[in-house]
Amino acid sequence: MPLRFSEQRPPIPPIDLIQRVVPPFDPSRREMEKKAFDEEAIRQLAGLERALAIVGRDFSDFRRVLDFGCGPGRYLRHLESLAETTEVHGADIDAQVIDWLRENVPYGRFEAISPDPPTTYPDKHFDLILNHSVFTHLPEPLQDAWMHELHRISEPGGVLLLTIHSTPQWNRAAHDIGQGGDQVERMRATLEQEGILFIRDDSFIGSTHPDFYHTTFHAPWYVFERWTRWFDLAAYVPLGSDTQDLVVMRRRPDDEPGQRPIGHGTEAGSADGSAAAAAAAASFEVDFGRLEQVVAGRPQPQTLLGRIKRRVLARDLDRQEVVNRLLVGVLQENARELRMVRGGLYDLGQRLSVVANELRDELRESERDRASRG
Repeated sequence: MPLRFSEQRPPIPPIDLIQRVVPPFDPSRREMEKKAFDEEAIRQLAGLERALAIVGRDFSDFRRVLDFGCGPGRYLRHLESLAETTEVHGADIDAQVIDWLRENVPYGRFEAISPDPPTTYPDKHFDLILNHSVFTHLPEPLQDAWMHELHRISEPGGVLLLTIHSTPQWNRAAHDIGQGGDQVERMRATLEQEGILFIRDDSFIGSTHPDFYHTTFHAPWYVFERWTRWFDLAAYVPLGSDTQDLVVMRRRPDDEPGQRPIGHGTEAGSADGSAAAAAAAASFEVDFGRLEQVVAGRPQPQTLLGRIKRRVLARDLDRQEVVNRLLVGVLQENARELRMVRGGLYDLGQRLSVVANELRDELRESERDRASRG
């Protein structure tokens, strides 16, 4: 059953609370921004409804919904009809917006939470979790921590609707920063190679937001690979939530194996993927001396080696990822070859497995040659 939107909804939040969850605006636009905050939420909720329809669900199917990072009620102010049959919850790290919601949205249940998990919610409590523009502002370690927590508090079969900044948003940001400049190209290279870009030097410096809160972009392939450690990917909708991409994920049953990213040699058998990653890393002892031989003379070899060492020693990469990152570093000075390798990195198919085997054989052959000469 579609959501019903009443004209008699709770009041629009005070402008100082709205300012905390929207881009900076001129004081002369106060009334326009309040109106936009009210009306844009309806369009965004319509986008969430369309995304649920893709997986054969609608809002009325769920017993308990959580708006994670709810702010001053962007969505919650419009969910009174849903609250007739569904528990409606909101959580945010901003205690002031939670106080305002408790006073003005009587049909919801609201909690102020810590910037770091865990929350006080019980295990497997929610069958629908949604948000708007939370993972678009968190650094990678904090994203991973919250993914683990969302997995804990979502029930098996539960659905998550999460938004990200991806290709369209990056292209606009690159234009605003200065298209073609060295800074933009460095950022683009990081996003393409790492799959995630966290920009600390942004407009949130000196704002009311916490120090960790800045601007994050994701490559779709990163979401497909990393977030499936915790959830199954159900749908990906570019610009599915207004100006942000929408990721639809499903919490799999505890005894069901996870989705296996194409091209990776590990099974995502645990809830957070850590057991699979640790097992893979333990079975693959990296000879850093060999890696130094391979990357010698390449751009910033020590930076590349340091990154590989940190990630492998942290048991955060499997065998194929080590090879992938090594290949990116080796080929990054050749734009034509790099474009060819990107295709392999994107689908992580058999091409890279072949290259990995060839690279290993070449290293062994080189070692035998040195031994024979010695």
